[in-house]
Amino acid sequence: MDKGHMKIMTIPSANAREFGRILKQLNSAQANSPIAIRNSTIRQPIISDNFIVEIDLKDLIGDGVNMAPLLLEGQIKEVITLLSSGDTMVTFDPDEGVYLFQNGYRSETLIAAEDNGQGIAEPLVFSAKDYLGAEVVIEDIADIKKFLLKSSCCGLLIYSNQLEQVMSFNKSAPYTFKKAAAGNLKYEKAEMCLLSFNFLRFSDNDTKIKLAANDEKGFWLITEVKMTSRSTIKTYELLVLDFKLL
Repeated sequence: MDKGHMKIMTIPSANAREFGRILKQLNSAQANSPIAIRNSTIRQPIISDNFIVEIDLKDLIGDGVNMAPLLLEGQIKEVITLLSSGDTMVTFDPDEGVYLFQNGYRSETLIAAEDNGQGIAEPLVFSAKDYLGAEVVIEDIADIKKFLLKSSCCGLLIYSNQLEQVMSFNKSAPYTFKKAAAGNLKYEKAEMCLLSFNFLRFSDNDTKIKLAANDEKGFWLITEVKMTSRSTIKTYELLVLDFKLL
């Protein structure tokens, strides 16, 4: 380690690869933006104040890690490549204002962002009575993303207090999450439509969604994306109630 550098963490090869996948997802969602890791946890709004990402990284990078890198497009791609190729040590160079990623073969840097309090101190908490219906497991993530490909926002349709379908505004019929429910819903009218601007912004083969609501917080879409056995990306999006689409 260079003199004057402050050690942030050392990540074993397999964990480093997973950490790189998470950074790639964050960069895909909002390129050229800062992330704030506080005590090995990311909990901050991205894209807008109404879309919050929460990731517990303790199983990947250990406890007590604090850093705020800027995910610049060119730099982050090289860092992700480095993370995929071996054990990685991360240090902070206060003179240059950069985080240095090294794996013995090469080194790459990420600029340190000014800490403007990007991290959120407390998580959103809902009680059991706040949840609407049962959790929905996305059965075919590739199919649903293809269905929503050219739609900048979508409508989530609720029947009998249960999230059942998603509506794309360039399609004539909605997408039903469970095939078994399609026939029963054909002649039913949705009781509620909630607009989402970040539906499946993060996704993988193991993706689950649920709705929560109360008078103080409004309607929230909660998405859990299990990246691996050790890492899950959780997002919260404040939804807009729209009766015009019913």
